[in-house]
Amino acid sequence: MNCKPGDLAIVIKDEYPQNIGKIGRVICYDNHHSTGLEAWCMEFPSALLCLNGRYSDYVGVADYCLRPVSGLPMEEETTEKLKEPA
Repeated sequence: MNCKPGDLAIVIKDEYPQNIGKIGRVICYDNHHSTGLEAWCMEFPSALLCLNGRYSDYVGVADYCLRPVSGLPMEEETTEKLKEPA
């Protein structure tokens, strides 16, 4: 499997081109996914187009369509101390 719960993942394959490149959070394993493939229940900040022609923030995505995104967690803020002008 490419992902695990808690990961941020990017959609790299989808039958709807507008979904490719969207990043969401992996919530849990989705053993009821419509394709019968290994899949994840995911939460997205903006809705994805689904098989039923509707949009949803919570979507089942096949594992082979995802790649984990590494880096800082979305909740963590980064701050830098700026030098005062001379």
